[in-house]
Amino acid sequence: MQDLPAAGALWFVTGRDGVVAQESVAAWREQHGDADAQWRAIPAPLRAAFASERHLIHLEAEAQEAERARIRRYQRKQRGLPPHESSAMERLGDIVMPTFWIVLALSLVALLGVGLWTVTVWILN
Repeated sequence: MQDLPAAGALWFVTGRDGVVAQESVAAWREQHGDADAQWRAIPAPLRAAFASERHLIHLEAEAQEAERARIRRYQRKQRGLPPHESSAMERLGDIVMPTFWIVLALSLVALLGVGLWTVTVWILN
């Protein structure tokens, strides 16, 4: 193939192992750097064909996280904040959102329980 990084992308997607495959994958990773660039270096039809492969799913998750981190850094830069410190609002959001979902789930369970109790009492009387 004479293109070691391109061969590395193919070897990575297919999950092949061996000396040549490892050298090719290493060249591909070196050329494309972060997970987002590696993900974009794999042609879309190839990603779709091997979508259920565990290592490809893992790379996609890493690429999505890298993209989210890049967006957060950009937003922080736009607001004039340092790129590495989280703001008080971000820390508060990390606490409030899980708490919100827990309270919502418990409320739904309580409403379901009250509803079942009410219907049961209504039927038995």
